[in-house]
Amino acid sequence: MFNEIDFDKDLVGFGSGSGPGHNTLITETDDAGEERVARSDTPRHRFRLRVIDRTNEEIADIRRFVIGQQGALLGFRVKDPNDFTTALDGVSQPSNTDVQIGTGDGSTTQFQLVKKYTSGLSTITRTINKPTDAAEVTGANAVTVAVNGVAQTEGADYSVDYTTGLVTFVAPPTAGHAITVGFEFRVPVRFSKDVDEWLATTREEPDQNTISSLEMVELVSPVGVNINRNYGGHKEREMTGDLTLALTIAQLYVLSAETAGFAALLPDPADLPTGPDLWVVMNVGAEDIDIKDHLDNTLLTLATGEGTHIHLSTDGVGGFVWYAA
Repeated sequence: MFNEIDFDKDLVGFGSGSGPGHNTLITETDDAGEERVARSDTPRHRFRLRVIDRTNEEIADIRRFVIGQQGALLGFRVKDPNDFTTALDGVSQPSNTDVQIGTGDGSTTQFQLVKKYTSGLSTITRTINKPTDAAEVTGANAVTVAVNGVAQTEGADYSVDYTTGLVTFVAPPTAGHAITVGFEFRVPVRFSKDVDEWLATTREEPDQNTISSLEMVELVSPVGVNINRNYGGHKEREMTGDLTLALTIAQLYVLSAETAGFAALLPDPADLPTGPDLWVVMNVGAEDIDIKDHLDNTLLTLATGEGTHIHLSTDGVGGFVWYAA
């Protein structure tokens, strides 16, 4: 769930902060050593803004924006003032040779925009989903592209999806030719849980207001799922036939089958979120219950007294994979 709009309020004050963070698990061993495990290959950016000495009208504009995003529910875009172009310093005018996004093979026509950060022998590649289009960029083109050092023309040679960051060529680039780009971009974010719970505004004077902290968190995967999901709750069901699970009904199913051969069926995964458990299924009946995917494949069979956690993942080529364990 993402709104293709910018938080473009020029209202931040001194004391505002932004920057990347990393999720590293650190375990200290008995001999004073450490085991460090990176839980993510790329950093996640956060923004903590202070909005100070602003008029009632300006504060009302921010409140409308927060309410419009339903707090932390909907994503939106924000400009990182310290890192918004593909230039090495993150702020200078971008060039179509800033970063290589691929090499032609004579058949591939689609490439993902990225930005690369190199320090010593380490290079981190950051996927860019939200490049800025020409209407948003002052004094510059939007996404500029070169193939083997030769500038290409948007519209004639390639197109850009400004909601996903995918560049599609009219004809596949020649094998061995480097594809380089330059562009401005925005960071896909959502408001933090603090803002979701309470947007605290302090009125200093009749027309002078301060918001001490307006926090935003990067959405590393900004493509959301619009689904009416019932968090929590359970359903007890005595099965008289096959039963299709639904998030709008419950996340915990307690099933009982007195006749053999019944199955709990998983729905079409196209509009379902991947990641954490979608359902927990318990068999409290006298007969086994099969768990079957949307293609009627049996994932496992629950004996009486057994339970399983069910979640959804992707196979890396556009398909879905159900897991029950």
